[in-house]
Amino acid sequence: MLTLLRAHGARHHVFSAVSAGSTDELREVLRRNTNALDRRSPTIRMTPLAWAVNNRHYDKIAVLLEYGANIEELNEDGRTVLAEAILEANAEAVTILRDAGATEPVRQNTNEVLQNHPGLTASVSRAVPMIPVTDIPGTLAWYTALGFTEIGRYWEHNELRWATMTFGNARVMLSSGREPQSHNPQLKLWFYTTRIDEVHKLVTARQLELAYEVLDKKRPHAELLRFVRDINNTEYGTREFAIRDPNGYTLYFIQVPSRTAT
Repeated sequence: MLTLLRAHGARHHVFSAVSAGSTDELREVLRRNTNALDRRSPTIRMTPLAWAVNNRHYDKIAVLLEYGANIEELNEDGRTVLAEAILEANAEAVTILRDAGATEPVRQNTNEVLQNHPGLTASVSRAVPMIPVTDIPGTLAWYTALGFTEIGRYWEHNELRWATMTFGNARVMLSSGREPQSHNPQLKLWFYTTRIDEVHKLVTARQLELAYEVLDKKRPHAELLRFVRDINNTEYGTREFAIRDPNGYTLYFIQVPSRTAT
């Protein structure tokens, strides 16, 4: 795409020049725009130098420094580009920045933090998956019809960016901006329950309720669920069933034998 745009006369900005341009094209951008080094990347707010280091465009680091990039500037986390490179074990960038005279950050003593590891990890209460979808409101409608509870929508620049919903004690987040996964249904969400047969009856009842409304012309259509696997006892001792949502994600509902329940 960048090649096509360039062929039609489009010009690089500093970040595209770092990412896809030659060193000569980067120099051209820096000569043409004296404020280029003051720009920040969207969302994560990186300087051009930090962008080059983070994305491992090593040949561009020297060019940026040649044109006055501040090697000691702190990012929003209070770290220099050298400190970031050390944190990511980016050996080549570390060598380049050290050779360019970057101030060595104080070497941190990690022993105390590592010794507190068991107590810190015990404080973590849950992991919440975030699944990308193209239509957050439509996906929320499907899940709430199934029995999920919507607990929040989050907006950014007047655009719905993500939402959160629960099913019992389980929690799932939806994010915006990706094609449906029906072509690649690798992501599976597992919901553990101690009442699998009743949950199966609930899901089936929700499905029938929507189906009857469509058939009775009380609603024009509905994104009905698809059973990937109906309720069954598996060879590994669980009882489970699986459905697929409109985005292609598979939801497994599972009950494990009480002796191994976690």
